[in-house]
Amino acid sequence: MKRSSLLLLLALLSMSPPASSLAVEEEIAVVVNQANPARAAGRDTLRPIFQTTRTEWYGRSVKPLNLP
Repeated sequence: MKRSSLLLLLALLSMSPPASSLAVEEEIAVVVNQANPARAAGRDTLRPIFQTTRTEWYGRSVKPLNLP
């Protein structure tokens, strides 16, 4: 490998974050009552509910459960 190619490779590797800092997204399942008007909810909507900073959704009380 040429010296310039090796230097470029080392520079690129030094710029990448360590593997331990990469976020791994976990899949989650959300179960709601069939009468709930919502058909979809993103992470930005669900996060405050599961962090218990949002306690109402569509005017009704929400109770998040974190199951193993």
